[in-house]
Amino acid sequence: MNVELLAELSGHMAPIYMIDTDTELLYSASSDQMFASWSLKVNEPNQFSVKAESGIYCFSISDSFLILGCSSGNVHVIDLKAKKEIKNFKVHKKGVYSIKLLADKDLFITGGGDGVINFFKLSSLELIRSIKISSLKIRTFFFHNNRELLYAGCGEGMVRVFELDYFNELNSFRASQESVNDIKKHPSKPLLITTGKDGHIHFWKEDSLEQVRSIAAHNMTIYKLKVSPDNKLVASVSRDKSIKLWEVDSFDMLKKIERRTDKGHTHSVNDISWINENEFFSAGDDRIIRRWKITK
Repeated sequence: MNVELLAELSGHMAPIYMIDTDTELLYSASSDQMFASWSLKVNEPNQFSVKAESGIYCFSISDSFLILGCSSGNVHVIDLKAKKEIKNFKVHKKGVYSIKLLADKDLFITGGGDGVINFFKLSSLELIRSIKISSLKIRTFFFHNNRELLYAGCGEGMVRVFELDYFNELNSFRASQESVNDIKKHPSKPLLITTGKDGHIHFWKEDSLEQVRSIAAHNMTIYKLKVSPDNKLVASVSRDKSIKLWEVDSFDMLKKIERRTDKGHTHSVNDISWINENEFFSAGDDRIIRRWKITK
């Protein structure tokens, strides 16, 4: 497998922590306090952007709302239709590392560096419930079982499972001795996949949460795993400055993208977002967003 670097998007003045795409735009969040948007057609900045009071670690976006999580512990809620900020308020004592927005359930959820998970009513921004579940950061959220369950990945290596009617904890398991940074459902097998600071990709039975496999995937922390839209590939990004592409069923590595061979990133790669089955963006601490195409 080969890849081609199609474009480099510059403009952020500090590390980029999260990116995401829709049908027309790429979105990015950075510790330069900026949330930016970019045209997929021309790989140039779009007019829509938001400046926060501190670095932006994460965001969640729907047709109507944009919610930003900041290093200050603040959350910015923006009405996209009215094009104005509804509220900026402090929800965590430390940075906000995870946000999930469920507009159809009138809910958004935040996870902080203080180990607290907060459940808010979206329509009123009222805090429904706040639970301290970790002594370290809450790094990631994952919805499962038709979004009836929430899995929270924590800094001490635990994954905690909550139901979303009354927000009670149903289960938990140790996924690592170190931070859990991402959780995914295997697209074709009854497995959950976790990854994090130990540089491994771990596989767990959905029903029993028994570990069935572990791959030493990267030399340093893995920040994100993303499945391609056609469910054939998985991409992993790491602090070791590399991107790896894996065949989804065997999890054989098909390609390692790095600076020396592919003009890859010079620093930690923090996130990746697929555009289609053959193209994706990556971003990280070198402040550059790179657009890639798989050329087989």
